[in-house]
Amino acid sequence: MIRGAAVASLLLCLVSAAAANPLTPVQYERIVAQAAKQLDHAADRGSSGQADAIRALQQVPARVDVRAETGVPLLRVDNRALLRRLGSEVRSGPGGMQAAARTLRSLEDGLKLQGPPPPAGAQRVLRDVLSRPEFRETWWERLQRRVTAWVMNFIASLLSHLPKPGRAGVWLMVVLWSALALAGLIIIAAAISLLRKPRRRVRRERRAEPAAPVGLSHLDWLAEAARAAEAGDHRAAVRAVHMAALAKLDEVGVVSFDRAATDARYVGLLREKGRGELAAVLTKLNRLFAAVWYGSAPARGAEYAAAQEGWRELEVLAAT
Repeated sequence: MIRGAAVASLLLCLVSAAAANPLTPVQYERIVAQAAKQLDHAADRGSSGQADAIRALQQVPARVDVRAETGVPLLRVDNRALLRRLGSEVRSGPGGMQAAARTLRSLEDGLKLQGPPPPAGAQRVLRDVLSRPEFRETWWERLQRRVTAWVMNFIASLLSHLPKPGRAGVWLMVVLWSALALAGLIIIAAAISLLRKPRRRVRRERRAEPAAPVGLSHLDWLAEAARAAEAGDHRAAVRAVHMAALAKLDEVGVVSFDRAATDARYVGLLREKGRGELAAVLTKLNRLFAAVWYGSAPARGAEYAAAQEGWRELEVLAAT
């Protein structure tokens, strides 16, 4: 009876619990970490720790709103299905409590690795980028795909109409089938090779587009940004600020500039070196640059001002 009452109390709390006010990612992470820690302690006590394990799970809100930054849309999190599963594990004994704690620690790790939220309109920008000609199937690629499909259907049809071999002709039929299968594989491999080459070329061109000429310092890029902004070319001004940030990171020795490296690679290197705040600021600059340079987001004075603000934050963090 006591166990049933405890379980019923847990389910009632999980269904009705919801945060009155939005939580920050750090607050949400602390709640999850505290619940995982208490689950570990309850597991150490064996079966007598089940009540404490249930109370630990009750700390995790069933539904909660998380807001990363002011002005950013809320992220609505629904943990009800997760908590029902964890409740079942907790009721199974100490091993289940430990498994529930591991699940919550995995959730905690995921919250730590999350970067800042995407800017407003990111989905629209991504949709606009993917609608560009280089991301659409050309008539030549469609023709290759259809020819390949027709050849494969023809081979399959031919094989289905071949007579079943008798004892005398079994080896002849095996050789014939093998030759047809080999021909089909060669055709497929050739078609795949032709389809991949144009796409690889496009990717190389897109990666090389924002690369910085050798020898320009961050001061050179900031001067270029100011000239572009004065001329009304805020798209080029945002790009120049972005390149100034990469040059600054290279000059202070945080990461080395590499013409072939992607923006995500720079962010990953910063996180590997324990420079999480610097990685977060660079991520915001990267997203702003990608939106105005590759996408169709507007490039106006407001975007240039946002890029300059990101640059100032990065400059301070890079100097520490």
